[in-house]
Amino acid sequence: MVKAHLQAWFGKHTIIPLCTAGLLMSVSAGMFLVALPFVVKRLGGSDGAVGVTMSLYSTAYLLVCIALSPLLDRFNSKRLVQIGSVGITVSTLGLFLTLFWAGELSRPIWVVNLFSALIGAFTASYWPPIMGWISRGFEGRELSHRLGSYSMSWSTGSWIGPYIGGVLVSINSGLPIIVSCCVAGLCFIAVSWSRNPRRDMSSTTNNATEPEFEFNKNLPQFRWMAHIALVSSYLCVGLVRSQLGLLFKFELGYSESLYGIAVMVLALGNFLVFWVMGRWHGWHYGLWKFFGMQLLLGVSMLLIIGFTSRWLLVAAAGVIGIAQAFIYASHLFYNVSGTKSRSGLMALHEFLLSVGLVIGSLIGGYISDVFGRYMTYWFGLSAVCGVMVFQGIIWTAMKRTVKT
Repeated sequence: MVKAHLQAWFGKHTIIPLCTAGLLMSVSAGMFLVALPFVVKRLGGSDGAVGVTMSLYSTAYLLVCIALSPLLDRFNSKRLVQIGSVGITVSTLGLFLTLFWAGELSRPIWVVNLFSALIGAFTASYWPPIMGWISRGFEGRELSHRLGSYSMSWSTGSWIGPYIGGVLVSINSGLPIIVSCCVAGLCFIAVSWSRNPRRDMSSTTNNATEPEFEFNKNLPQFRWMAHIALVSSYLCVGLVRSQLGLLFKFELGYSESLYGIAVMVLALGNFLVFWVMGRWHGWHYGLWKFFGMQLLLGVSMLLIIGFTSRWLLVAAAGVIGIAQAFIYASHLFYNVSGTKSRSGLMALHEFLLSVGLVIGSLIGGYISDVFGRYMTYWFGLSAVCGVMVFQGIIWTAMKRTVKT
């Protein structure tokens, strides 16, 4: 009886179990990604090897997003998310067992790379369907509010996970991996409490009309500018995720736990921005707000380049979190406004941010090996500036097209 009542309540409040699943998976991923650079270094890998391992995770994710994007809206979102959570759990367990038996393997980093790629591939079956599921059937302020609530949930997990991961990895690099595996398993349970999305769609079509969409003439420009801004913002995040911990430990002599705190502050910046953007809608189609947040990305790169104070470096991570969250939420909103194939477009969203992560991780690791650890952040600054110039061209060209 208790289970039946809980299922009925969760059925009426689908967003609650989905937000819970988002929070848990974000905690799991936060621990895994904080630990991964130190896992590779423990096995004798170089900075470039760290970049390769991190980029394989993101590359597998974006390739599977490309493959699945035309198909996602044809399948049951709940089943896809359950498959993704099981796959991530099993692959993370495989990564932990690789560390446990590393001494018996001839090339353990290759096996780590394999499981990193598998986790990325299964993650592509998790995030786009759950995001499309949450946004389906909503427009305007309601769409913004639901996306904001969901983003707050996963961003909460993304600052809890790195902090725990940073503490655990300073004790033993295998600890955050096995804890990440257990938390990923809980995601399957959380999603299983949610109402089947096909039932939600049938009740919507029978009892309600489609929400009215008010087209803004600047939507095409903002959609295209948000596409490339998402790539550059996640390029900077890729640099932080793959290389900043190495700068902290091997260049400046700081501990792994300080890096965990920096990533936690980055994610806390995410959370605060998502909370504001989900409740205040004045940012919709605000050109100077959009450009201003990208300028903050450039400021964060300069802070990392110019200062060695641990708290200024942590503050730089927080600035990245604020700017990245604004760009992330903007792209979610502009990308799906007025559309129906939400899960497929969420796959595009995830593909673009993964492109940024791959570029930041792979090229950042290469630049660090060849030119030094600080040069990676000059690369990030150049990318942000170049993207803003390109966005100015897009805005001007499309404005002229509309007038003519």
